[in-house]
Amino acid sequence: MKPPQPNTDDGAERARAVAGLEALRWAVSRGAAAHVVAGVRARQRRRRLRLGVLAAGLIVLAGLSQQHFTRPAAAPAPDQGRSSVVVAPVTRVLPDGSRVQLREGARVDVEFTPERRRVALWTSEAHFEVTKDAARPFIVAAGGIEVRAVGTAFSVQVGPRAVEVLVTEGRVAVEKAAPASAAPAGASVVVDAGNRVVVEIAPVPAGTLPVPVLPVSALEQDQRLAWRVPRLEFSGTRLGEAVAMFNRHSRERLELDPALAHLQLSGTLRADDVDSLLLLLRNEFEIEVTRLPGGGIRLHRR
Repeated sequence: MKPPQPNTDDGAERARAVAGLEALRWAVSRGAAAHVVAGVRARQRRRRLRLGVLAAGLIVLAGLSQQHFTRPAAAPAPDQGRSSVVVAPVTRVLPDGSRVQLREGARVDVEFTPERRRVALWTSEAHFEVTKDAARPFIVAAGGIEVRAVGTAFSVQVGPRAVEVLVTEGRVAVEKAAPASAAPAGASVVVDAGNRVVVEIAPVPAGTLPVPVLPVSALEQDQRLAWRVPRLEFSGTRLGEAVAMFNRHSRERLELDPALAHLQLSGTLRADDVDSLLLLLRNEFEIEVTRLPGGGIRLHRR
């Protein structure tokens, strides 16, 4: 196939951009967005995108929290109606110092005794960071499954037909819950950090837990646990306020030219997703991004 020839016709260029956007949307629907976006980002390093519509589409399809931003108004708008909200999962500190983050809709019951620490997860998903105590195992019960740990970190998700356990630190033992007198030996599976298991809620034969341990890449783990990261929701928010919010939640420090503070944006973005914000500002708002020697990032006009 011959490579495409340069075309300076704006109508043809825009048509190709729209076609490319549709192709990317199709890739997302087929779960292949990561491969497409990787190629797009490689091409971005060689040349700057010419059309804002294509750039905006790539930002959305790259999985950047489905954000949509508005272009700056010609003049600062009145303060009425503008808002910014931080949406974060509920975090509870348990009596032993362990921490549990609750996804929206999650419900738990906590029962601690001198012999054991037990948490029942009834709905949705939760992530646990367990304080070490070899004398008292930490047990999470969900959908007839028990997850046992001493000191580790893992998430448990309760679905309509199965329970998924994803280990982010240490290791856990996953087993079918059963009365102590009937508990079969060996009916458990050990899951190390960077792996997950999915156990059907339906009963399984005694003495077996026929589930494979599945490896989870760092990218997949980040996607599965994205709900743990606070989200910043903007509605006609001034860029100065948005930058201040990012600085409160991100490790990277942003320095904004005061002349740009009045620009407005609306949408939702992960609080740790500074790269998405920078890409947007560069392509949609024509703002220059300069990395400073001390590790900060300066935002200014070109």
